[in-house]
Amino acid sequence: MVFQAVAVRVMIASPSDVPGARDAVEQSLHDWNQANAHHRGVVLMPWRWESSSVPLMGQPAQGAINAQGLDQADVVVVLFGTKLGTQTATALSGTVEELVRASEQGKPVHVYFSQEAVDPSTIDPEALASLREYKRNLGGLYSEFSSASDLTVQVWRAIEHDLGLLDLASVSAAPGQGSPAGVAWSVDHESERELKGYSKQGNPQYTTRHQLVVANRGSATATDVMFKAVPENSRMHMHAGSNATDIYPGQSKRLGVLFVMGGAEPKLEITWTEEGEKRSEEFFVN
Repeated sequence: MVFQAVAVRVMIASPSDVPGARDAVEQSLHDWNQANAHHRGVVLMPWRWESSSVPLMGQPAQGAINAQGLDQADVVVVLFGTKLGTQTATALSGTVEELVRASEQGKPVHVYFSQEAVDPSTIDPEALASLREYKRNLGGLYSEFSSASDLTVQVWRAIEHDLGLLDLASVSAAPGQGSPAGVAWSVDHESERELKGYSKQGNPQYTTRHQLVVANRGSATATDVMFKAVPENSRMHMHAGSNATDIYPGQSKRLGVLFVMGGAEPKLEITWTEEGEKRSEEFFVN
């Protein structure tokens, strides 16, 4: 089915030392589109110089990136790892120039510093010192991320904030395609058979991996979300961890589970906060 949507360009700016983080941001934008584009009437278009820019002679490379990417962007996501990057004619680095230029143009700019572990042998001490000095003197609010999943959650939060400012979240799709009001959960059980190895006789041996896919199909954000297998003697064991998380409209989370013989019929208990009120709901797991 064809649907109309507003395109929002998101430029991903960074030095060359955080390719994994760049990939994570782009994938988070694609995931947002898959979950939200149809009923929100908005499509996020990631822009990366290495895949989106057009080779052009006659001007500095940074000038071409500015003209093709930055100046056309609606939102800019800036990532730093262990260095600022290569200095340009007007700034400490190309990434810094993009950050400053976007801010001067009044665009939403989100800056994230990586706290992920890095092989010390790959770090240039002088470059790292320059980055830390820049970070200390950086005006405005920035954030840090410890993993790709952490960065993904923060980017979703930033995008939801920006759509409100850009007045695009109100763009509606066809009648009947809107999200339910408030937080609305769906829970799906997925299983996948994986090859574990071979017996002494050479026969393949398999194991089955189970996951619960929990999605927020509603229009409101669920904060402080926790998951629990109930009752206590349930035959389902979870690997969800003890940390609360936020799940935005259209976002989903995968929970690893293990089923054992015996025990009570399993249910998944979801607890969360919605508009300041604690809530909970249980779902049977088939």
